[in-house]
Amino acid sequence: MEGHGAAVPDFTWRVQDLAVEGDRVAARLFNKGTPVKEWFGVTPTGATVEYGEYAFHKVRDGRYYEMNYLIDAQAVERQLAG
Repeated sequence: MEGHGAAVPDFTWRVQDLAVEGDRVAARLFNKGTPVKEWFGVTPTGATVEYGEYAFHKVRDGRYYEMNYLIDAQAVERQLAG
């Protein structure tokens, strides 16, 4: 996560839906940010990207121990390319 924060310092997640059951957390998120360093293998152009994300996590002792997410990486690349 530090790499994402360094590449896109204004990155925000907006939670659209959230479900929690036991140690499992699922979320549908809307993400937005403007990369200032290479991100997803693309050099920054000053373009802001917006995309949806589906995230699935497992929690133990208050910390994530398994994280999986699904994004449309090709849509992000298209936006970054301008």
